Amino acid sequence: AQRKSGTELAERVLDAVGGVDVLVNNAGIPMRKTPDQLTEEDFDLVFSINVRSLLMLTLGLGPSMIERGGGSVINISSIASLRGPLGRVAYAGTKGAVDGMTRALAADWGPSGIRVNAICPGLIATAIWEDNRNNIPGLIEQLEEQIALKRWGDGDDIADVVLFFASDASRYMTGEVVAVDGGMARVGSAPRPKG
Repeated sequence: AQRKSGTELAERVLDAVGGVDVLVNNAGIPMRKTPDQLTEEDFDLVFSINVRSLLMLTLGLGPSMIERGGGSVINISSIASLRGPLGRVAYAGTKGAVDGMTRALAADWGPSGIRVNAICPGLIATAIWEDNRNNIPGLIEQLEEQIALKRWGDGDDIADVVLFFASDASRYMTGEVVAVDGGMARVGSAPRPKG
């Protein structure tokens, strides 16, 4: 994903819709590899998708938002950037980069009226996690014990925060990185004793 490709995609978007007020950057891939398994090619792949493509599209659409007098950029990060999970060095590193770029773009574009925020989803019930439920007995329940609210999130939990950041309700917020994770990253909890 080179700058040119991000600019080309931005031009196609602008040709199709005329202007952008809200950008939600949600492209990303997970990668579960321990440091001894991780190759340079693995890291290049996850970095290219999770960081470079996000930044290039954002930079391609930013001038349009500036011309329109502002807007809202919402980056989807992960609690992996906050927790440092085992076997996720490349993934957690790229999501940490997303958090840092969110804050830096908020500073750079704030005077132009562009708000830039990030959402760090926790454990959200998706098809990928359903596969894990079927393939790794007890994993889902073990992870649920680490969530303060003792339940998994769903798509609506994330969508509601995206809508908040897209709306005027968040008009005085920028540079924020918000965990939407049932308290897993900040509070968490140890498994409760049995009996």
